[in-house]
Amino acid sequence: MTSAIPIITISGDPVGLGFATSLARPGGNITGLSNLATEISDKRLELLKKVLPRLERVALFFNPRDPGNKLSVAESEAAAANLALKLQTIAITDEDGIAEAFAMADNGHAQAITVKLRGMGGTPKTLQVTLIEQDGAAWTATVRAGNDWSTVTIPLRDLRPSRSILIPSPYPGLWDYWRADPMGRGGPGDHVRPQDIERLQLTVTPDSDHATTENARGVAIESIRLGFTATP
Repeated sequence: MTSAIPIITISGDPVGLGFATSLARPGGNITGLSNLATEISDKRLELLKKVLPRLERVALFFNPRDPGNKLSVAESEAAAANLALKLQTIAITDEDGIAEAFAMADNGHAQAITVKLRGMGGTPKTLQVTLIEQDGAAWTATVRAGNDWSTVTIPLRDLRPSRSILIPSPYPGLWDYWRADPMGRGGPGDHVRPQDIERLQLTVTPDSDHATTENARGVAIESIRLGFTATP
């Protein structure tokens, strides 16, 4: 890394990553912003505990290739110990690992999804969070993504039957873009089956029809977590 060219960085923990000596006095040729992602790991767990007082176990999905994620995991482990929570950390490096991660997390009873997110481009966004099971059954909840980082907790009981998007996209004119729930699913008494979750689908809807740039239609997501209670 050059020591002469001025560098501006945005990271979760510039001090922990070695970019700066301290937040007040970075030193060297690097300055920038911290989104405090590492420092507020304990606050996210505290929020989840308040929403679900009987919570005893939390599954944390993270990308081990991101150095900032590793620091956040360490902070989360310390916070979980203080809150008497059992933290299950599960590494995901690509989309193929999502189904396996959900299967690993389903050793307990999933109760909620927690998403940390913010809208990009200076305008709020609507994000649809969809869990898709092996048989194609899809369950969706809608959350708001404002301009600032926020943490949203979605109880699994609030997920509703919905459609999913065919991936890869169908050839134009040959297949439907949306896939409906399979026969016999989504009716009264049916619910999410965490052990059968195969895909996580995130769909962004800008609040303005005049969004023209990529960022104007984007949502930044730092983490997605599953919360659990003790087995009866």
